[in-house]
Amino acid sequence: MAVPLGPAARRRVRVATALMDYIAAINEGQGKVTIPADRIIAKNAEGQNAAVTLEEIGSFIERMTQAGKLTNVEVMPDSYAFRIVRKPLTMRSHAKAGTSQSPGIGQIMRVVLAAVDAGAKHHAAVRSAVSKALALPVRTTARHVSEHSFEDRLALCIEQHKSLGYIQREGRAISILPRGHARLQDNRPFEGDEIPKKYRRPDKGPNTVRQLPAVNARDANRLLQTIPTLPPERLIVLWSNAVKVLSVASGTAEHERARKVLDAVETAWDALDKKRDDEFAWPSTEVRGHSGTLTVPAFRSEGMLSYLEYRVGKTASLPAVLRQSILARVFEGRLPRVFDAEYMRAWGSPASAQRLRKMAESLAAFARNGKRSGVERLEEAIRQWEQDLEFLYERYYVGRFGFGWPTTSINDPGRMLVHR
Repeated sequence: MAVPLGPAARRRVRVATALMDYIAAINEGQGKVTIPADRIIAKNAEGQNAAVTLEEIGSFIERMTQAGKLTNVEVMPDSYAFRIVRKPLTMRSHAKAGTSQSPGIGQIMRVVLAAVDAGAKHHAAVRSAVSKALALPVRTTARHVSEHSFEDRLALCIEQHKSLGYIQREGRAISILPRGHARLQDNRPFEGDEIPKKYRRPDKGPNTVRQLPAVNARDANRLLQTIPTLPPERLIVLWSNAVKVLSVASGTAEHERARKVLDAVETAWDALDKKRDDEFAWPSTEVRGHSGTLTVPAFRSEGMLSYLEYRVGKTASLPAVLRQSILARVFEGRLPRVFDAEYMRAWGSPASAQRLRKMAESLAAFARNGKRSGVERLEEAIRQWEQDLEFLYERYYVGRFGFGWPTTSINDPGRMLVHR
């Protein structure tokens, strides 16, 4: 017997319906669409009208992007903007049969966990709740198992949640575990090692960087001329690509062009006007301190490095040479003025003791928080944080600075490491 959707799942369906209707009403088949937060109304669990929040819009856009329906997503302080890949359908419409209309495996992983959290206690109930939440027509959820069928993906997702320690099965009964409930509150997409193995992307190897196509001198000069007029989201793409070029062995001319792009982007960053502090929303993160809360300095350090696309862990797939190329430029170059003035002052000037100390203390804090969490999947991230901390020590600290170098030990985090 099917179990009705829980309050959270009902709210998600109502939000998705309202957003799809909004997109269908304002989209004329092309161009950018902007969805503002707190202006679109959908009923809550009690049947009362409630504004759709920025977080709810973000979750909806994540699902639609994974389904291949949206592209060029931009996140702003109070809205999301994107382009439609194909003409949007309302949630009341049935998706056509075929893999192009099928929900992504990461999306199914999240909805399965939400269904169990909402009270679905056996396979049939989970199946019913998931198909309703994803608005799948009956014919696409028929009870036959074939490779890549809905039933096949559903079964794999349930087993994967069990192996991750998010749910437990006792006979036919399914229930959520505290770890699963906590993961559900996290808005990160399910990807990498969290999804069933057959749906993971092939590993390109930990020590390789994709060689970017060469840019000729004429194109480079044209690009340099346009950089001062580009928005911040385009500047960070150019900055990241240039850092990648500098991280791999290539011709002197290509390296020189990459350095010119970096200088031009950082000059454009200097010209950015920071909005008022109360208009800026700090990004969320799952890393928590010893007391279970995350301090504002930790929030902001994560924000700067994350903005500059520094990532660690298995799912990030950034080789050490690229991570350390990013860190090198963060230390030596100018930083984007997309944060408030007080926060920017904490990072100091390029190649200064203050800048290096800020970076070192941030990486050490991330590693300590990862160790305190006791989460097994963070082991690779912790190893990479410590590896990058050693890189900063060897390359920039030795023989130049004398401040105490931070430790990643959780037994005595106040003690500074002493290197001979």
